[in-house]
Amino acid sequence: DGCTYSTYTTATLGISNAQNAMDTYQYRAVLTTTTGSCETTSGAAILTVHPLPVPTITGPNSVCIGSVGNIYTTEAVMTNYIWSVSAGGTITAGGGAANNTVTVTWNNAGSQSVSVNYTNANNCTAATPTVYSVVVGDPPTAATLTGSGDDCFGDANSWIRSVITSGAPPYTIKYTL
Repeated sequence: DGCTYSTYTTATLGISNAQNAMDTYQYRAVLTTTTGSCETTSGAAILTVHPLPVPTITGPNSVCIGSVGNIYTTEAVMTNYIWSVSAGGTITAGGGAANNTVTVTWNNAGSQSVSVNYTNANNCTAATPTVYSVVVGDPPTAATLTGSGDDCFGDANSWIRSVITSGAPPYTIKYTL
């Protein structure tokens, strides 16, 4: 079954490397006198195997260099949170062992990341931290508008086109009058 059993000749049975398929296995102790003439079997103990957690991270995945207040969140009500950010970021708030959020300022352009691991209510920890990718880019340097800008009531053929120079997409464009 892939398990390692230890202390099986004492009052405690140690089981390590339990597999999900072993959930609900039943174990019994068979007690035998040293001469082997008497034997009794205990009632069953049922093994419960809890799956490892898989942390999730939500937050902005495309930001501008120097952007502050970028909040990343994982599941609440866990313990022993371990947050880390790649070298292009700085944790400015949260990120402690009791925090399910971390606030990051992104200092360098390029591919960056935030990762987290934690211990859940069953005292289980993910095998590896979850890594969340963040693209950090330079802000746009310019935007130009082209088109006639002339329109007649009900005319569906007018248009204005935005051209954005450099920066990190996606962009949110807001036209004002």
